[in-house]
Amino acid sequence: MAVSAIGIAASVAGTYAGTFATGAIAIGLTQGIVGTIVAGALSGLIPDDEQNGDQVTQQASALLNKSSNNAPLPVVYGYRKIGGTRVFMEVSGTDNEFLHVVIAMSEGEINSFENIYINDIIKTDSRFNGLLDVYTHTGADNQTADTQLIANLANFGANWTLAHRLRGTAYLYVKLKFDVDAYPRGLPTITADLKGTKVYDPRAFKTGGSFVTGTTYKIITLGNTTQTQWENAGVIAHNVDEILLNTVYKISSVGTTDFVLIGSANNSVGTIFTATAKGIGTGTLIPIATVGTVFVATSSGAGTGKVNPKVWSDNPVLCIRDYLTNTRYGRGISTSLIDDTAFNLAANHCDTTVNIGGATVKRYTCNGIVNTAQGSIGILKQLLTSCKGFLVFTGGKYKLIIDKIENAGFTFDEDNIVGEWQISLGSKNSQFNRIRANFINKNKQWQPDIAVVESTSLRTLDNGELLEKTTTLPYTTDIDRAKMITTININQSRQRISCVFTATIEALKAEVGDVVYIKHSTVGWQYLNNSAGKKFRIIKMALQNNDEVKVTAVEYAAGSYAFGTIQVSDTAPNTNLPDVSTTKIPINLLVAEQLFVTNTGQGVQVRANLNWTAPTDAFAQYYEVEYAEGSTNAGSFITGQIYTISFVGNTNWTAIGATSATVGVQFSATGVGSGTGIAQIFHFVTQTRATTAEVNNLKAGAFSFRVRTVNTIGVKSAYITANSNLAGLTTPPLTITNFSVNAIDGSAHLQWDRSPDIDVIHGGFLRIRHTPITTGAVWAGGSSLGQALAGTSTNATLPLLAGTYMIKAVDSAGNFANTASLAITTVPNIIDFNVVATDTQSPAFSGQKNNTVKDGNTLVLTNTNNVVATSGSYTFSNYIDLGQVFTSRVTANFVASGFVQVPVGQTDAYIDSRTALIDNWSNFDGEPSDKVVAVLQIRTTQTDPASNPTWTAFQPLVIGDFQARAFEFKVVITSQDSSRNIAITNLGVTIDMPDRNEKASNVTVPTSGLSVSYTNSFKAVPYLGVTIQNSSTGDYWTTSNETVNGFSIVIYNSGGTAIQKNINWMATGFGRKA
Repeated sequence: MAVSAIGIAASVAGTYAGTFATGAIAIGLTQGIVGTIVAGALSGLIPDDEQNGDQVTQQASALLNKSSNNAPLPVVYGYRKIGGTRVFMEVSGTDNEFLHVVIAMSEGEINSFENIYINDIIKTDSRFNGLLDVYTHTGADNQTADTQLIANLANFGANWTLAHRLRGTAYLYVKLKFDVDAYPRGLPTITADLKGTKVYDPRAFKTGGSFVTGTTYKIITLGNTTQTQWENAGVIAHNVDEILLNTVYKISSVGTTDFVLIGSANNSVGTIFTATAKGIGTGTLIPIATVGTVFVATSSGAGTGKVNPKVWSDNPVLCIRDYLTNTRYGRGISTSLIDDTAFNLAANHCDTTVNIGGATVKRYTCNGIVNTAQGSIGILKQLLTSCKGFLVFTGGKYKLIIDKIENAGFTFDEDNIVGEWQISLGSKNSQFNRIRANFINKNKQWQPDIAVVESTSLRTLDNGELLEKTTTLPYTTDIDRAKMITTININQSRQRISCVFTATIEALKAEVGDVVYIKHSTVGWQYLNNSAGKKFRIIKMALQNNDEVKVTAVEYAAGSYAFGTIQVSDTAPNTNLPDVSTTKIPINLLVAEQLFVTNTGQGVQVRANLNWTAPTDAFAQYYEVEYAEGSTNAGSFITGQIYTISFVGNTNWTAIGATSATVGVQFSATGVGSGTGIAQIFHFVTQTRATTAEVNNLKAGAFSFRVRTVNTIGVKSAYITANSNLAGLTTPPLTITNFSVNAIDGSAHLQWDRSPDIDVIHGGFLRIRHTPITTGAVWAGGSSLGQALAGTSTNATLPLLAGTYMIKAVDSAGNFANTASLAITTVPNIIDFNVVATDTQSPAFSGQKNNTVKDGNTLVLTNTNNVVATSGSYTFSNYIDLGQVFTSRVTANFVASGFVQVPVGQTDAYIDSRTALIDNWSNFDGEPSDKVVAVLQIRTTQTDPASNPTWTAFQPLVIGDFQARAFEFKVVITSQDSSRNIAITNLGVTIDMPDRNEKASNVTVPTSGLSVSYTNSFKAVPYLGVTIQNSSTGDYWTTSNETVNGFSIVIYNSGGTAIQKNINWMATGFGRKA
């Protein structure tokens, strides 16, 4: 069933004519106000998303069709795709196969319907051939009814008539023939690309003789153009039901109308009167041409009268002017209250071209849909976002000013500023490092999109805190322009100072919107900008009762308007006084390594001593110190761990939680990452007011240390960072100094200076070795003497051996000093030793070899292609068996020296033959190195070595006394450098037993004789001496059974008779059986 067409027409006309009351927006604002911002972003710097509500969502929903007979019509400014409201539907045809739909699209008059879509498919698509007819109406005030619709429904009882003109409404009449393939979802959604509402451009005007036929004009000056000439140009007769109240008309035809009822003195053609009501009947009348009269040109005109054309434009300023002055859907403000000079300047700025996204385009455009059901202030604020504009009421008129680069034209200083100041430095609530702007993207099927502008550098200045705001740009439809506007917004958010002060009447030389200098010593602005002062933009001025002017201003910085450039440094310094809102970075961070002894039982540890210079910052309060050990490569990140980017590489940082791919950005990892990027984990150390700090308990490796300043209000500076490779406990100890040997009573008394290394004194030790040679002695060729000595030791007494004693310090980490100290003695041992066994392996080296080989007369590690084996051993060919368990002294004849394996392509290892770059040399002319070490080892047994003996484990041979029956020896060689080898030239051991004696006194020998057993058996039968106490002449003694274990003795007198006597005896030999 059809909806009543008459009802629709009446409803549409009534709804839109009465949507907004006309009148000046200034009512209630002008009392006491010299100038103030009525609407726009400037007072808050950035438009609030709350102010714009869900306008992007509403504009996206405009692509739908709805059915209603009282919904408010939208206004389309610029170019937009839009759906519409179905205000009439009817069917026709034998089987009701035709559907007739009238869709009200927007307020008119629009410029044109550019494209029409059926379910987002353009209507010219072949699938709609024979199934679709579309008729467009742009919504002119003189629009006539759609005669095709009337004709198509003439025989179906519908009530669409010639009276249904829908004047001022842009609409479509669509005739659809049912087809399930063309319209598979039933009633289709019909949308159209509109070049929207025509607007007046006060910059353009025409004079009589240059009017363009068919163009809508508004008279701006009458000139000498006569009424007749205006009528000939297009000011034509209207029906009496189209009368505008309080407008002057001339009767052109009477018809059935009684003009007296609507204000005329009579019903005569030519009578001029002011209309007091709308008329009825068939009479017509012609408007008397006056300023503001609107007409459609029918000729080029004549005379000097001037008119403004009404044309399509996407210039934001012209769209805003249209909304302010339109009496049907806008505010209906008289054009006499519009400062067209200011509007023209603003419109020109919008039309200037800039390069955005690689294309040269107009700076600002306005393309969007006005929801006329909204409040007018909200609509104005939304429209103003498209051009960074603000609407000012000043001097009794409305001015539109673009927020752009301006020159300062007036100075407020100590001569014209009176009274107290109110200065606000702003807060984090108005300072942002990321802004998300919602907008409708024309390149994404007119769907909602988000333009994100952010700065990791600003976020670093904000101590890593994300300061985010969401805004809406409902009349911006491309992402590049949205980002341009948002970049300006984020820059302006960093300029947070606002001030309120009172000035003398001289302040009226400036206006709201002006950029001015404020120059005052109280706040330190007198020397900024070459002593001109600090720049501000005035946003409000109010005249006080005492003729003083209260001024409100916000900080201005020209750098904020650099397209595509986020200002990290403040281009408008806040003051030349110390600035508590920023903090300076520390200077000259140095790192020094030190070892120290803990008081918690952890021994020697590594410390990094940090030292820096304090910045020149009056508000600096303390410093925060952090360190990072090493780094982590992308691919190894741990989810949830906090990292700081140190090398960007080709890693996609934002995919794993970082806000951007920038060195210094801190993030919580959301994945392991990939690519070549590197990040570090920083650890907090301390807060300190000093300019030094200690980082304790470190180890060897690469470290990063960083320090930042924190001021009295908690503002933090950027970090200063220093990198350092700590040697830690890997640094070898220093060489022992003043090492000497003295031979005293058969012992070697060794002395030296105390080691200066803290990790030798605490947890370290000293090692002494001996070699029988006195020239060319090297550490690797010596044998250890005695046990390790405490790191604090300065002397030792050891067996006296001819040759060279060597000493090295060893730290708590096991690192030997690079160089041994030597002490040589040739003094022989005064104690007689008796060699009981020797085993010389060199030069035959016939024992068991493992990764070792006889090379001439030396024993060396094997090498493959001049790559030396990492370890090897040589086991003596025989063990030594003493037959019994004795205490014996074992000494070694062990001489070895390190050498550089001859590299491939060289004739020898020495410097004269080297051709490679010196940076690639492993060492110089075969100098010895502790990276290759040969150690002579011993093991012993107290059982028969030939019959399942129980051997001790092999251990390094320390020259000294051993209690054993048998001995076995081997040499173990290790190399930490594949280019280094060792040559053992002398290898042998000697088993010695020192002289010893056993004795007894006043021993009674009975007449039967006495058998004596030694306390400890000798290795060989000792020499025996006997003395008879109180002997008589001729007394004598005889012994028998003299063995290593004892003897038997009988005492005789001179007659050969056994007698009893007391004796003293002493056995002298060597060896002490256990």
